[in-house]
Amino acid sequence: MKVKWFGATLVLLAEVGMLAGFAWWGFHAADGVGGWLLAVALPSVAITVWGQFLAPKAPHRLTGMMLPFVRLNVLLLGALAAYLSGAPALGIVTAVCAIIGAAMAGDLVMNPPAR
Repeated sequence: MKVKWFGATLVLLAEVGMLAGFAWWGFHAADGVGGWLLAVALPSVAITVWGQFLAPKAPHRLTGMMLPFVRLNVLLLGALAAYLSGAPALGIVTAVCAIIGAAMAGDLVMNPPAR
Protein backbone atom coordinates (compact mmCIF):
# COMPACT_ATOMS: atom_id res chain seq x y z
CA MET A 1 0.00 0.00 0.00
CA LYS A 2 2.79 2.44 0.85
CA VAL A 3 4.51 1.66 -2.43
CA LYS A 4 1.42 2.69 -4.44
CA TRP A 5 1.13 5.89 -2.41
CA PHE A 6 4.77 6.78 -3.08
CA GLY A 7 4.34 5.92 -6.77
CA ALA A 8 1.28 8.16 -7.00
CA THR A 9 3.29 10.96 -5.40
CA LEU A 10 6.03 10.54 -8.01
CA VAL A 11 3.41 10.65 -10.77
CA LEU A 12 2.03 13.88 -9.27
CA LEU A 13 5.54 15.37 -9.34
CA ALA A 14 5.85 14.23 -12.96
CA GLU A 15 2.54 15.95 -13.77
CA VAL A 16 3.85 19.24 -12.38
CA GLY A 17 7.11 18.74 -14.29
CA MET A 18 5.15 18.00 -17.46
CA LEU A 19 3.24 21.27 -17.16
CA ALA A 20 6.44 23.19 -16.45
CA GLY A 21 8.11 21.50 -19.44
CA PHE A 22 5.31 22.46 -21.80
CA ALA A 23 5.36 26.04 -20.48
CA TRP A 24 9.15 26.25 -20.77
CA TRP A 25 9.11 24.90 -24.31
CA GLY A 26 6.28 27.24 -25.32
CA PHE A 27 8.09 30.25 -23.93
CA HIS A 28 11.26 29.43 -25.85
CA ALA A 29 9.54 28.32 -29.07
CA ALA A 30 8.56 31.85 -30.07
CA ASP A 31 9.70 35.38 -29.37
CA GLY A 32 7.79 38.08 -27.56
CA VAL A 33 4.07 37.75 -27.02
CA GLY A 34 3.92 34.50 -29.00
CA GLY A 35 6.20 32.83 -26.49
CA TRP A 36 4.07 33.97 -23.60
CA LEU A 37 0.91 32.79 -25.34
CA LEU A 38 2.42 29.36 -26.01
CA ALA A 39 3.69 29.20 -22.42
CA VAL A 40 0.09 29.53 -21.25
CA ALA A 41 -1.66 27.63 -24.06
CA LEU A 42 0.38 24.41 -24.07
CA PRO A 43 -0.06 23.61 -20.36
CA SER A 44 -3.73 24.59 -20.67
CA VAL A 45 -4.22 22.04 -23.46
CA ALA A 46 -2.39 19.41 -21.41
CA ILE A 47 -4.59 20.15 -18.38
CA THR A 48 -7.72 19.88 -20.53
CA VAL A 49 -6.65 16.55 -22.07
CA TRP A 50 -5.64 15.21 -18.65
CA GLY A 51 -8.92 16.31 -17.07
CA GLN A 52 -11.10 14.88 -19.84
CA PHE A 53 -9.37 11.55 -20.46
CA LEU A 54 -6.73 10.67 -17.85
CA ALA A 55 -7.82 11.94 -14.44
CA PRO A 56 -9.38 9.47 -11.97
CA LYS A 57 -12.79 11.18 -12.23
CA ALA A 58 -12.55 12.16 -15.90
CA PRO A 59 -15.88 12.22 -17.75
CA HIS A 60 -14.42 10.33 -20.76
CA ARG A 61 -11.71 8.32 -19.00
CA LEU A 62 -9.72 5.95 -21.14
CA THR A 63 -10.00 2.28 -20.27
CA GLY A 64 -7.79 -0.76 -20.35
CA MET A 65 -4.15 -0.42 -21.31
CA MET A 66 -4.81 2.81 -23.22
CA LEU A 67 -4.99 4.74 -19.95
CA PRO A 68 -1.49 4.01 -18.61
CA PHE A 69 -0.03 4.10 -22.14
CA VAL A 70 -1.40 7.55 -22.96
CA ARG A 71 -0.76 8.86 -19.43
CA LEU A 72 2.90 7.85 -19.48
CA ASN A 73 3.41 9.18 -23.00
CA VAL A 74 1.88 12.58 -22.18
CA LEU A 75 4.14 12.83 -19.13
CA LEU A 76 7.18 11.84 -21.18
CA LEU A 77 6.25 14.32 -23.91
CA GLY A 78 6.33 17.11 -21.32
CA ALA A 79 9.71 15.82 -20.11
CA LEU A 80 11.02 15.79 -23.67
CA ALA A 81 9.75 19.33 -24.25
CA ALA A 82 11.64 20.53 -21.19
CA TYR A 83 14.80 18.65 -22.15
CA LEU A 84 14.85 19.93 -25.73
CA SER A 85 14.11 23.53 -24.80
CA GLY A 86 17.08 24.00 -22.51
CA ALA A 87 15.96 22.58 -19.16
CA PRO A 88 17.56 19.12 -19.22
CA ALA A 89 17.45 18.65 -15.45
CA LEU A 90 13.69 19.28 -15.40
CA GLY A 91 13.21 16.88 -18.32
CA ILE A 92 15.27 14.10 -16.76
CA VAL A 93 13.68 14.43 -13.32
CA THR A 94 10.19 14.49 -14.87
CA ALA A 95 10.89 11.40 -16.96
CA VAL A 96 12.38 9.48 -14.02
CA CYS A 97 9.45 10.40 -11.76
CA ALA A 98 6.97 9.41 -14.47
CA ILE A 99 8.51 6.01 -15.19
CA ILE A 100 9.30 4.99 -11.63
CA GLY A 101 6.03 6.43 -10.30
CA ALA A 102 3.96 4.63 -12.92
CA ALA A 103 5.70 1.35 -12.15
CA MET A 104 5.28 1.76 -8.38
CA ALA A 105 1.65 2.84 -8.68
CA GLY A 106 0.88 -0.29 -10.68
CA ASP A 107 0.17 1.44 -14.00
CA LEU A 108 2.65 -0.68 -15.91
CA VAL A 109 1.36 -4.04 -14.65
CA MET A 110 -0.62 -6.06 -17.15
CA ASN A 111 -3.79 -7.14 -15.36
CA PRO A 112 -6.14 -9.49 -17.19
CA PRO A 113 -9.71 -8.22 -17.47
CA ALA A 114 -12.09 -9.34 -14.76
CA ARG A 115 -14.64 -11.96 -15.77
